[in-house]
Parts: sequence; structure tokens; C-alpha cells
Amino acid sequence: AMGTPAYMPPEQAKDPAGVDARADLYALGATFYRLVTGRPVFTGTTVQELLHQHAHEKPTPPDQVNPVIPKPLSLIILTMLAKRREDRYATADELIAAGSRELGIAAE
Repeated sequence: AMGTPAYMPPEQAKDPAGVDARADLYALGATFYRLVTGRPVFTGTTVQELLHQHAHEKPTPPDQVNPVIPKPLSLIILTMLAKRREDRYATADELIAAGSRELGIAAE
């Protein structure tokens, strides 16, 4: 599997050829998580441990790590980090619409 384990969606570790745009949204969610909490989603010490955590462990909600984070933003990030790609936003447009709707951010 190619990618950075700390930001890799579960399906990319299993079948790198079968990923779609939702894999990028997962990686973006992991990036957002780190930006708002100051720490990575998971902290495994080996590649295998990180991949296992991304595939099987629930992330701590960002608003529980940093109480300043609004609950709607935390939920958006958790949706981006859903284990099953079917449970994530299907497109960047869906993510933008959620941000607009839930956070009052104007989509342009």
C-alpha cells in the first residue's frame, strides 16, 4: 500500500487500486483532526499498528480532545474519518455543503 500511514484510510491499506475520492477525504479529515487537536488521529508506533488503528479503532472526537472545537465541526471531521467509505462524504462538494450547512461557512 502506498501512502502515509498516519493519514491512510482503511481501504487503501487493503486494496490501493480500489480507492476513490473518499480516500482523499479521509486523509483530509486526518489532517483537519491534527490541525484542530494538535495530535494525530492515532499514535501507533509501527506501520502495522497505525493501519490496524485506522481500520478498527474509533477516534476520540476532536471536541473531546479540544473543547474549543464546535460540536458540528467535530462531527464533520468524524464523518470524514468513517471506517467505511460509504459512511463518508462521497465528494468534496458534499463536504463543502456540510460545512456550509452546519458551520455557516459560505460555499463559493
